[in-house]
Amino acid sequence: MAAPWEDVLRDQPAIREAASVAVDAALLEGMLMRTEGEPNASDVVNYAPFTLLPSAVPSALFEQAYAVQQDFNLLVDAISQNKEFLEHTLASTIKVDDFTAQLFRIHMQVLEEGLAQSVFLGINRSDYMFDCGVDGTPALKQIEINTIAASFGGLTSRTAAVHGRVLKVLGKSKEASHLLPNNPSKGLALGIAKAWELYGSESAVVMFLVEEIQRNIFDQRCVENELWNRNIRVIRKRFRDVFERGSLDDAKRLYMDGQEVAVVYYREGYVPKNYDQQ
Repeated sequence: MAAPWEDVLRDQPAIREAASVAVDAALLEGMLMRTEGEPNASDVVNYAPFTLLPSAVPSALFEQAYAVQQDFNLLVDAISQNKEFLEHTLASTIKVDDFTAQLFRIHMQVLEEGLAQSVFLGINRSDYMFDCGVDGTPALKQIEINTIAASFGGLTSRTAAVHGRVLKVLGKSKEASHLLPNNPSKGLALGIAKAWELYGSESAVVMFLVEEIQRNIFDQRCVENELWNRNIRVIRKRFRDVFERGSLDDAKRLYMDGQEVAVVYYREGYVPKNYDQQ
């Protein structure tokens, strides 16, 4: 599956110029990350890693991935609420994996106490790669479905502009015009905003559950700003903040520092080390 700009890849001076332009464009567009040296401060930042050129995606494969996404979302939702299926599927895992076993015990306890909420928000990211056959024909292969803390929706909203600038510098204006508009940060915010609306309290907040080390904060800020633009208040808390100062009332409404929480957006909690408090 040949890329439409293989010719320019052989022009090293042009590539070096494009790389310099790309870095400036990334900084200009806000494709930022905090540095390893100061991961919790924004005084000094760097550009987030990105490819110099976009990947060429056959339209048929793109449409295929797009067509099945809602079905995968519905499947994940159905599995998450199927007690018998989860018990059967995880029966052997929870015998040997303490992390999964503890999460499963929490799940069962919640079911025994009775679900307090009637609306659930799922934010999933389905990842794919191309598998090229011996004749070079590409096929779509799903790698994984991220169901918690799926990241880079914010920064990828800015990537197309950077790639467009690079392609134009390389004399590929026609290809640049074929870049599809992509604004996942707005899409993520629309989903969170709808869940907040369905919760039914204008004074309630959206809580971003974030990492102790927050190098990727700007990716999250993109979604956060979309919510603020809709007059939805956002707070950012860590697991230990919730452990120390979070509470449930008799109706099982969640409060954080006295503020009622309508929606929790997880950007943390996907590895065992995140759960250092019980």
